[in-house]
Amino acid sequence: MPPQYLYKYLEINPGSLNAIRDATLKFTLPKDFNDPFDCLASYSDEYINRSIKAQGAYLYRAKGNKKLSPANRLKAEGRAKRRARFNTLNGGVFSPIRDGDIGVLSLSSNKDNLLMWSHYCRNHTGFVLQFEPVWFGLRKNLEDRNIVLEELVALEVMYSIERPVLNGLEDNSLKLDKLLLTKSSDWAYESEFRVIDNVRKSGIHPYKRELLKGVYAGAKINSEELQSLKDTVTEANSNHSLNIKLFQMQLQANSFSLKEHEIQL
Repeated sequence: MPPQYLYKYLEINPGSLNAIRDATLKFTLPKDFNDPFDCLASYSDEYINRSIKAQGAYLYRAKGNKKLSPANRLKAEGRAKRRARFNTLNGGVFSPIRDGDIGVLSLSSNKDNLLMWSHYCRNHTGFVLQFEPVWFGLRKNLEDRNIVLEELVALEVMYSIERPVLNGLEDNSLKLDKLLLTKSSDWAYESEFRVIDNVRKSGIHPYKRELLKGVYAGAKINSEELQSLKDTVTEANSNHSLNIKLFQMQLQANSFSLKEHEIQL
C-alpha cells in the first residue's frame, strides 16, 4: 500500500515560498544529487565487453594503422580498449540520464525525520509540504505525461547494500529500478519516493494545486519567517479556494521526536 501523503522538505526563502504561491516545484538533474552514486550505473563484465566491441570502428582505426609497427599497433589497440572501457564505466549509454535527459523530484513518506529537518530545512528553520497524490499504482502510467506532470506520480526508492549491476539486457522497467530507484541503505531513513519527468526534464515545474494539503513549519523557524509562511498559505487558500492547513513542529520533552500543532489561519 502506498502512503497516503508524501512530503517535500525545503529551506524557507522567496523561491521556496513559490512552491506554495505558484504551485511549482524544482525537478533536479541526477548529476546534481548529493549522493555521488545516485543514478550512476555499474556494468557487468559482459556488458562492458559488448560495449567495447560496439566501438569496433574506433578500435579498428587503432589497430589498423599501417604506419605503426606490429608491436606498436598492439599497444595502440590496447590503449583504445582501455579508453573504450573507461568511457563505458564513466557513463556508457546511460550517461544522458545524469547529464540532463530527465528531472527528478524527491519526496518522502516521512514528515518528522530529525536528520531531514536538519539537512534540508536549514536546521529546522524551514518547512515541509504535505501532498496527497492520486495513486495510479501501475508503472505504465509513467507514459501518460499528463498524469505524471500534474498528479505527482511517484515511485518508491529501494535501498541496498550492494550497487545494482546493469547487463544491458534488462527491460525498461528493470533498468528504471536499478538506475533511478536504487540507493545505498545509508539513505533508507529518507523513505524516498521519486517523480521522474522525462518530458520537461529538470527545472521549476507546476503541479496540481489541489494536491497540497498541509504545510509544516520547523521547530526553530523565527517569528518573521513563520508570519511570511502563514501569509503565503492564507493567500493561496484565498486566491484558489483551497484548504491548506498550517502546522508547526515542536520538540518533545521526553523523546527525540517532533510533534506538530496546528496554527489557525
